[in-house]
Amino acid sequence: MGKKGKKEKKGRGAEKTAAKMEKKVSKRSRKEEIRVSTRM
Repeated sequence: MGKKGKKEKKGRGAEKTAAKMEKKVSKRSRKEEIRVSTRM
């Protein structure tokens, strides 16, 4: 039981970091998109 809980916790943490990275990437891509549209 204890091992299972640890594994679940690790999985959840990875999901959280992945979501954080996704947010960062989407923010950066949005900024670049705006820059490209303003250049036009």
